[in-house]
Amino acid sequence: METDRMFKGGRAMIRWEVQAARLFLSVWQNVDPKAIIETCASMGMIWIREPNRFQSDKAFVTQVARRFTGLSERNCGTWWSEATQQVHRVYRDIPPRTALILGRMVHVAVGVIGNQIVKVQAERERAEKEARNAMFTALASGEAANV
Repeated sequence: METDRMFKGGRAMIRWEVQAARLFLSVWQNVDPKAIIETCASMGMIWIREPNRFQSDKAFVTQVARRFTGLSERNCGTWWSEATQQVHRVYRDIPPRTALILGRMVHVAVGVIGNQIVKVQAERERAEKEARNAMFTALASGEAANV
């Protein structure tokens, strides 16, 4: 990615932008693209259909970043618990500024697909409702008996 290449070349850059670019690349290279598209598109659909689920746009973008990074095993750590004698998995959360930048990158790259799916579904539902209403109107007026 351009940001990472420029940073490695010695250009001064904002740390969380570089972290976001590296996270984006690591997830994109290690996760099936279909899983990424499904996850991010579904997040976009939730945002359009149920906007009250998120307190703000920042909350939505942060959640997109968390779901995106959660797809990769590289963002999980493990530790041994002496008390339970088991290995436990822990999710490594990313810094808030990095999450905002990463979430915006992911939503722009993939999340708009979810927005388009919602628009298509809404149009389909509207057409079905109109057809149903037309049928009920025809039944109520007795036109269906003549058919």
